[in-house]
Amino acid sequence: MTYDELLLFVVKQQKLTKKVVTCYESGAFGFHLHRRLEELGIQNYVVQPQDWDERGKGVENDRLDAVALCQRLDRYERGKKAFSTVRIPTVDEERERAMSRERQQLPRERQRVAGMGRVLLAPHNIHVTGKWWKGKAWAAIKVLSPH
Repeated sequence: MTYDELLLFVVKQQKLTKKVVTCYESGAFGFHLHRRLEELGIQNYVVQPQDWDERGKGVENDRLDAVALCQRLDRYERGKKAFSTVRIPTVDEERERAMSRERQQLPRERQRVAGMGRVLLAPHNIHVTGKWWKGKAWAAIKVLSPH
């Protein structure tokens, strides 16, 4: 089901009943869906991700996870502590958090790519350290390179 199909399905459900309640696990895609559902008048919970395989069978099955999540939602709505909800950040808080994570990822990505470059140069008997892709170090590598 696509994002738009999901929203159409939820709106259809609203026409069939007095109250529609949804939930999903928090994850990498942020809180846009939560905000959109609330705009449509849907009570939605974003819950902490967890392993729904209570019997420890080691089976990864989205359908079974969905069933377990729906059962927990039913209990939660009846007042039981069936799962833990996540605080929904403001749009600005979410944007700032995403920017902070990206800033943290950039140095790690540069380090990863620098390591890949060292591995590619080693078979050509070119051994480099530090910021080998800059200035004089890069000029020296270009001279040593067989291409």
